[in-house]
Amino acid sequence: MTTLNCSALVALIFGSSLCLGAEGAGGVKVHDRMELAAGAVFLQCEVMEPEQIQIRAVFFDSGRVSMRVLDQPTASSAQTLQQALISSKAIAGCNGGYYKLNGLGVYGLQISDGLVQGEVGNVSDLEAALLVRSGILRIERAKGLVNDGTLTQMVQCSPMLVEKGVQVFSATGSDEPRVSRTFAVSDDRGHWVIGTAERATLSGLARLLVRENLFPNFRAVTAMNLDGGPSSAFWCVTPQGEVREFRKNVKVRNYIGLFPREVEPVRR
Repeated sequence: MTTLNCSALVALIFGSSLCLGAEGAGGVKVHDRMELAAGAVFLQCEVMEPEQIQIRAVFFDSGRVSMRVLDQPTASSAQTLQQALISSKAIAGCNGGYYKLNGLGVYGLQISDGLVQGEVGNVSDLEAALLVRSGILRIERAKGLVNDGTLTQMVQCSPMLVEKGVQVFSATGSDEPRVSRTFAVSDDRGHWVIGTAERATLSGLARLLVRENLFPNFRAVTAMNLDGGPSSAFWCVTPQGEVREFRKNVKVRNYIGLFPREVEPVRR
């Protein structure tokens, strides 16, 4: 896999003519762009179809950026998203998987820096996991997932939105709620998008992510929903200290933290 710098990643995804405020061929209007460390790029954009959705996300190459699950083991000592990401020296992050409201208990199987808690449980076919297996960031179906000792990071959530480039989730009713969502998307070539989508239904988000012209040179092959609603939150920072955030003061059980691979995180 070839790793990319900021300019190359933006050119790969959007082509060479990205212009703030302009609407691209896919109906994507980019309102803000910021270059982060390790070749990652923050973008805030608005999409009008199939729903009007505001997206805040970080685009990154997993060859240069690693993912860690930042655990918050007790409600009394839990940090906000911003506090957890700053203290761990992350360049970006968001809320993670589901959790139990009573005392921020673990939902499903959670793995943080090799520390295993809980179990997958009896889940639906579309239950998904964002995980690191043998050093590689992946999205996998949670049902039937076995921890064979190769997993070092994992959060569990639902549903899987896209698999093998095909939308796999679609709601049957017409009253699907439009709320804030948090999502993770991969092109299965090491390029990722992780962020939040405001005023989105799950079906609308799934349809949006498989659109061929959403990001001209980025094809969503695998995508999943992370915890949403009032839990949705996002934060990132440039090497110069400039910050972009959405609900930075949210407190949940775990956060997804992104780190430059050249900076080895502190292990438990």
